[in-house]
Amino acid sequence: MSVRNFRHRVQIQTQTAGSTSAGSRGQKQKTWETVAIGQASIKQLTGEEAVVAKQLDARATHDVEMYYNSKVTETARLMFC
Repeated sequence: MSVRNFRHRVQIQTQTAGSTSAGSRGQKQKTWETVAIGQASIKQLTGEEAVVAKQLDARATHDVEMYYNSKVTETARLMFC
């Protein structure tokens, strides 16, 4: 995949240590820290792609491609910038 297809800027975030705090109503909130920023290709899943993706993860709505980054783990999240 060529670099020009990575037109979206994303933040890679991880939960911080002791990452839960109380919100204004006493609910638990997670605290996230940006550990890297990179370029990615993001497309929305449609039709059969969405059905197959939801068999693997019920929350999958988009397909994201980017170069390898060791900061991306199963507990990290990507935020669109």
